[in-house]
Amino acid sequence: HEGGFLIGFWLSPTARPLESIMTALLLTSGYCCDTGAVAPSFHVAPMQCYTNRHLRFLLRRLNAAAVLWTEMEKAADLLASEAALERRLMHAPAERPLVLQLGGGEASELRRAGELAFARCGEFDEVNLNCGCPSIEKGG
Repeated sequence: HEGGFLIGFWLSPTARPLESIMTALLLTSGYCCDTGAVAPSFHVAPMQCYTNRHLRFLLRRLNAAAVLWTEMEKAADLLASEAALERRLMHAPAERPLVLQLGGGEASELRRAGELAFARCGEFDEVNLNCGCPSIEKGG
């Protein structure tokens, strides 16, 4: 890979998700193969139904520099239930840097859900807005 950063690899559709992500964290260090330069960041993509605070804590122990993400959460669902919001998004400082991923189509809902998540669940380092994922009906 000429001049590029090695920050991940393709996973087989038959791979077990947890085993695959742990392997990626152990094998991928975020450096350029050609120059040895350090990549700005290595992001661990969320896996629906697997990425919770316990898995993020384990991933953090495996790679202290990785940027972790929450699963994509539907803004409307989080606004409907503070218990669900806390269960899905509560995190420990050790999980940071952490990206909050919110999905929805209404700007006011996304804003309110983001504000509520920060107020009830702690700081996030980034917010990612998913406004058109085809599987948004399955998320959250």
